[in-house]
Amino acid sequence: MISSPATVSSNLATEPILNAFSPERDPSTKDNIIAIAQHGDLLLEIGNVAAETACFYMVSSIVLRKTSSYFSTLLSSKFREGSEFEERHTKLLETYKHINLVPSTALPIVRIFEIGWFPSVLALMHVMTHFLDILHGINRDHVKAGFLPNHAALLAMVADRFDAADPIRAYMIKNEWVHSKKGIKKNVFYSSAHNAELLARQRIYAGVILGISPWVMQYSALLIDKGSRRWIETAESESGTDSDGPWWNLPRGLEDELAHRRECILKTVSSVQTFFLDKYMSGKQQCKLGYDSSAQCDSFQLGEAIRFLTRKGLLRLHSRITEDAYYPLRSRSISEVLQSFRGCPKYQIDKNHTHCGMRNKLQMPLALLCTKLMANESSGVCLDCWNRNRDQHSWLGISNKGEVFDYEAHIKNQFKSWKVPPCGVDHVEPMRLFTSDSWVWF
Repeated sequence: MISSPATVSSNLATEPILNAFSPERDPSTKDNIIAIAQHGDLLLEIGNVAAETACFYMVSSIVLRKTSSYFSTLLSSKFREGSEFEERHTKLLETYKHINLVPSTALPIVRIFEIGWFPSVLALMHVMTHFLDILHGINRDHVKAGFLPNHAALLAMVADRFDAADPIRAYMIKNEWVHSKKGIKKNVFYSSAHNAELLARQRIYAGVILGISPWVMQYSALLIDKGSRRWIETAESESGTDSDGPWWNLPRGLEDELAHRRECILKTVSSVQTFFLDKYMSGKQQCKLGYDSSAQCDSFQLGEAIRFLTRKGLLRLHSRITEDAYYPLRSRSISEVLQSFRGCPKYQIDKNHTHCGMRNKLQMPLALLCTKLMANESSGVCLDCWNRNRDQHSWLGISNKGEVFDYEAHIKNQFKSWKVPPCGVDHVEPMRLFTSDSWVWF
């Protein structure tokens, strides 16, 4: 067996694979060969080491070289694999006169194992067949019938493995995968919180690898909103067939970025109730109506606010005499928390105090938070901006110590210096809102 030189490419140098040109080995039977190219000149033996199984694909080396940098490097005459491949071809042509006349079982074989994580051998076969079909420009209906819910993510993983993202991205755009949910079985993915997270992670991963920005923006915002079991330190480790996929550790720094963004947003949302309670517990009168009952109004509103927030699970009264306990809302979706806030009743101590209380005070700040979180998925990661200037787009490492976000000043000045960025989505304003050190809401 001939191992690839460490200098061939980053993929060849770092991954634990067997890339060997095997001119003497034949498939056991011609029936085991999947003909991607009817007159191919090369056999790919794609295998699974754990399952000790392999499948043979008859392909065109010319097509592989054009569409995959990995194969272009592997089969290049600069390296031993490529030289021996050309030598084998020359001998076959001397015997059969034309490559189309060479029996498929006599073609040279390139063996490739450890493609990546797959849920089953059948999944590996379906995805590899579809991947090679795309490279060769073939539309095979029976392959589509074998789509798995995670098919797009697995295709992206294989495309990354063989450095062939461009043709896979072009295929998905042409077949309208980008703005649809092809390859997803909705009843499977939305049956549990774990499956919802799995879908989001797989779409983010595929979007990053293939350069599909809408997927990264939409599903990173979803993952930030819903949270991840990986980001909860106290969560018990879960085992499952999907736990080994590359999407469980998102590439290019996105795993840490999304976890940090969620923490920043939760801190901002939490500041809304903290600011209100601090104001009403400060001793300064908040009711400005000037009635004799204004002092009682403040006490009434404070009590009702505490009762409401406690009932909704947004606030917990705990004794600090024996211990100091902190109960984060990390397991709840941010949109659910905001919806709970907006469900606050309009409490009145009497008919004169129609505009007092938490509902009136926080209605507009909560509307701002909902807008910034939901409109255009502005809390999510814009892949174009992330690739163009990650340092400027990332929320990690921002030093906003002492930075105060004043809601009323923001409303007055929000349109004065606003500029449309190249991607058409404002990332600066949400970043400043959610990474401030403190907030003044009214």
